[in-house]
Amino acid sequence: MTDERDKTPQEQIKEGIWRIALQTVVVLSAMAFGVLIGHLLWGDAPDLKQQVGARDQQITELKNEREAQAGALALCQRDKEEAKKRVDKAFERNNELQKEIGELKQKLGMP
Repeated sequence: MTDERDKTPQEQIKEGIWRIALQTVVVLSAMAFGVLIGHLLWGDAPDLKQQVGARDQQITELKNEREAQAGALALCQRDKEEAKKRVDKAFERNNELQKEIGELKQKLGMP
């Protein structure tokens, strides 16, 4: 092998270019090999896609359950309001009847 000092500047430039080209090829080959190995090992991630599908289904079920519970809550609120109105009417009617009883007792002279 010849000494670096014996080479002309053109030869040194050619060797530098070849060295850079070789390093680039090695790096690109290593990257391509890594991508190939990754694809062979994990592919398009079927396990993750299955997990995502299961989670999506679970989310859908939970949303449906939440909507059903919201509907049940609305029915309970409606029934509660109706019951409250009936209780209020019953108390009003009770007060009216108590007044009538008091008036009748006064008419009859009862204490």
